[in-house]
Amino acid sequence: MQASAALSSCDAVAEANHRIANNLSLVAGMVRLNAREVASATEPLSKQKVGAILEEIGGRIEAIAHLHGLLASHERGQPIDLSDYLHQIAEMVVSSFTFLGRARLSYASEAACMVAPERALAIGLIIGELVTNAVKYAHPTGVPGHIAVACNNRDGAVVVEVADDGVGLPQDFDPMKDGGLGLRLVRSLAEQVKGKITFDDTGLGLSVALRIPSGA
Repeated sequence: MQASAALSSCDAVAEANHRIANNLSLVAGMVRLNAREVASATEPLSKQKVGAILEEIGGRIEAIAHLHGLLASHERGQPIDLSDYLHQIAEMVVSSFTFLGRARLSYASEAACMVAPERALAIGLIIGELVTNAVKYAHPTGVPGHIAVACNNRDGAVVVEVADDGVGLPQDFDPMKDGGLGLRLVRSLAEQVKGKITFDDTGLGLSVALRIPSGA
């Protein structure tokens, strides 16, 4: 009995180490993308731009830290509730980018948002990128704005949304094709979790929804 328990504990540690290694490799790849973006810049970057890039990198690393703190008390093989995790990430992003302008954050979840643990980090990173974009671009004049994050279950799918009350998308801008590193990451990570992402520019702000079928 003791030998079986010890083996189970070793398996859990091995699984955690494997997941951490994979997640760190993912973030390392993102850092390299940032490095290439900086290297290809045609003009010297301002202190504010450099600060924003470093904050984005820090946010991705913190997303891993938050997730593994959550997984430490999680039962192996069971779905994980995204609600608190996504709320933590959104709050962290908003507090990190206060130098770009103030933003008021609200979070809503009607029920538990359960997903497979291996998809949680990608979803968390997507939300981090979307909230970052809202902070950086929704109100270019720096006026205070509102960012709403929600996670709900709809028609057999988990739907995560990030909405702002800003200026919306630029004219002739296609968010499914255009954009910088942040949007490219969002599209790539959405594909990785077999999710469908939609952008709705209402004229009173931008709403982005990620729909992930249950069991995907």
